[in-house]
Amino acid sequence: MSRIIRLTGSGIATATPDVVIARIGVEFRAADVAGAFSGAGEAARAVVSAVRGAGVADGDVATSNVGLQAVETGPWEDRRLEGYAANESLTVTIRTVGDAAAVLQAAASAAGDAARIQSVTFALSDGAAPAAAAREAAFADARAQAEQYAALSGDALGAVLSISDDPSAAGPRAEVHFAAKSVAAAPAGGPAMEAGERHVTARVTVEWELV
Repeated sequence: MSRIIRLTGSGIATATPDVVIARIGVEFRAADVAGAFSGAGEAARAVVSAVRGAGVADGDVATSNVGLQAVETGPWEDRRLEGYAANESLTVTIRTVGDAAAVLQAAASAAGDAARIQSVTFALSDGAAPAAAAREAAFADARAQAEQYAALSGDALGAVLSISDDPSAAGPRAEVHFAAKSVAAAPAGGPAMEAGERHVTARVTVEWELV
């Protein structure tokens, strides 16, 4: 009867984000629908022109939302229509982290008081290398544990019988911490941008034969 040992190992790798994904919005209020839409459209086009002028490729700018709401004032029992607010959102992918502050500053300046910076996310353009490093570290961790237990029992590890990856632990969805040093200098008056580091984790369960 063969004897086996099964251990689960964990691994982690770090990577510096190299892409910034910004959601940039505009909002414009007017007394009528046509005026609100016209103003929001003009502001959105100004943002598109500004970010392209700051080096963002045409294919990295996309409209992600268009909205319109009535603006009312007064108490609930006596609401009065004041006008309309139109808004547009753009998803802008900035492929050089060092350019992000300048792109955001250009967008905000182009839209003026209509500008809304809704979110900024740092991401990895290619998570394959850190994911592979995390898996290697997880396998090494499992093997180290198995070797220790095998030695304690007076045995040695034989052939690998099975490997089971835990997909819920893999990928760059893991925790993010921010480094102390800035990796993207901001222009005068612009936002301070720090990419930090992203942790990519992996877990693997391995079975060995004991010999």
